Amino acid sequence: MLRRFRIFLILSLFVFVLLGARLAQLQIVDHEHYLTRAEINRTRILTIVAPRGEIMDREGRVLAANKPGFTVSVLELDRHEAGRIIGELSRILDMEESEIRRLIWEQRFRRYIPVRLKTDVSQEVVAELTERRTELPGVILQVQPIRVYPEENLAAHILGRTGLIEGYQLSRWRERGLDYSMNDIVGRHGGIEEVWEPYLRGQDGAELVEVNNLSQTTRVEARVDPIPGDNLYMTLDAVIQRDLEMAMRKTMEELNAGDPTVGLRGAAVALDPRSGAILAMVSLPDYDLNTFNVKEIYNELKADPNNPLNNKAIQGAYPVGSTYKIVTALAGMEEGIISPTTRIHSPGVIPVPGVRPGAPFSTKRNYDANVGHGSINVMRALQVSSNTFFYQVGYRLGSERMREWGMKFGMASPTGLADIRGERSGTLNQDRDANAVMDSAIGQRHEITPLQLANMIAMSANGGIHYRPYLVDRVVDVEGNVVYQAEPEVLYDIDPAPANSRALQEGLESVMAAGGTAGRFRNFPYPVKFAGKTGTAEVGRNIPPHSVSVTYAPAGDPEIALAVLIERTGISSRAAVPITWDFYVSYFARQFEEEGEEDGPGEADEEA
Repeated sequence: MLRRFRIFLILSLFVFVLLGARLAQLQIVDHEHYLTRAEINRTRILTIVAPRGEIMDREGRVLAANKPGFTVSVLELDRHEAGRIIGELSRILDMEESEIRRLIWEQRFRRYIPVRLKTDVSQEVVAELTERRTELPGVILQVQPIRVYPEENLAAHILGRTGLIEGYQLSRWRERGLDYSMNDIVGRHGGIEEVWEPYLRGQDGAELVEVNNLSQTTRVEARVDPIPGDNLYMTLDAVIQRDLEMAMRKTMEELNAGDPTVGLRGAAVALDPRSGAILAMVSLPDYDLNTFNVKEIYNELKADPNNPLNNKAIQGAYPVGSTYKIVTALAGMEEGIISPTTRIHSPGVIPVPGVRPGAPFSTKRNYDANVGHGSINVMRALQVSSNTFFYQVGYRLGSERMREWGMKFGMASPTGLADIRGERSGTLNQDRDANAVMDSAIGQRHEITPLQLANMIAMSANGGIHYRPYLVDRVVDVEGNVVYQAEPEVLYDIDPAPANSRALQEGLESVMAAGGTAGRFRNFPYPVKFAGKTGTAEVGRNIPPHSVSVTYAPAGDPEIALAVLIERTGISSRAAVPITWDFYVSYFARQFEEEGEEDGPGEADEEA
């Protein structure tokens, strides 16, 4: 009995020694470690999202700003409650459970940082989550800046949108040394918001907060304020942009009134030919940037056959009809095929060299085959838009030289616009047979973007200089310092002979005068002289052609170059020219400060 007692006593002492040693380790040796763990268990770091920099037009009018809004996040969901809470959030936030689980999983290694689920939630969602906060432990509401676009649809395709960062963006920004996580809101979809993200993003702040068992903040222990992003000033003028949009909508809606299924499809670009600064860039149809992220609205936009998500100004590529005669005219003069005084007989119909008479495609004709223009020079040929004149010049130039000159005018390659993504290169005809070469001389068989078209007419205005088109003028930080300033950049200079350049410009001026295909501009209500070219681009059998116009003004000292292309609306006098007229009336009315009613357009002139 005594022996058993001694054994028990020894074992008891051994256990007490072990427990004492362990207690000493916990309270003395590992005191700091467990104190830190205890602090972590009751404190959290909450990110304070920095306001994005504002985007403004050239005059400081705000196009993209911020407003306070509520963001729903989750923080350390209890694993026993996670399934129920995720199910409830799926219903409340109108999100798929799988999407919520994906977001949580992607941030599994940052468990003490909130996982953002949805931003800019409605007041109804805020009210329900606030009322049920004890039932949804781990769900938190934070006030954060939300992107807002005061002008709604204005320049929607240019500005782009913001949204939760995608995987490819995360990799790209990290490669550039920028610290992003899967929880961040960034610019998306290739517009200004995405391309200029490093300037616009700002620097997030943080709060060290004490939380209760429901992950609700009970006390703020420390705070680092966020630094707002830089403000960006564009070359766009919001007034010019809106005027151009309104002019396009007015004419397009009138033309489509009899058949609303036709839709509104077209694009226009206005450039400063002295620098390449883009004053306006319109693509229709468009959309309201403030409602783009609403699921139902986005699905409608995506399903719309008129493709409103596509920026037709840089992504639409078209035949451009007779506006391309500008290229053929200068190419012919520079290559010595013609001179400004050379006369070519231009009947209503001419034979195609090398094709048997009477065979299919054995002849080429003017817009009206019954109308010939006699023996004319290049200026008169531009004025009346004689197809048969330019067919002959194009044939003599040949396929290679025609293509070479198209490329000199910036076709078949990006124009150099770097402030937004997605610009198409387009294509130039490469077929060598006589029919194809002659067609290409009058703007058929090519694929050209409206931006390239605007660049072409700007080069005509400034004597052949291809400036890089740009949309961002400067970036200013929160303290008012200019951290980026754009400068005009010459990418190419055709440097034509002065006599040839002047002949081209005289021909383009005559287009807008009496006897020209845009002769209505002889009745313009303000003392402004115009230059330009109209075009009717054939699309296919039984399909209405595209209506096209390129212009610059004032003709003697150009400050603006404009290209307008309206899809499948007929000859230029039905759509592109009226739009050009309405736009310039608004543009020059502000300069001349005229009051009263503006004069209407004169009679329509048919275009070849």
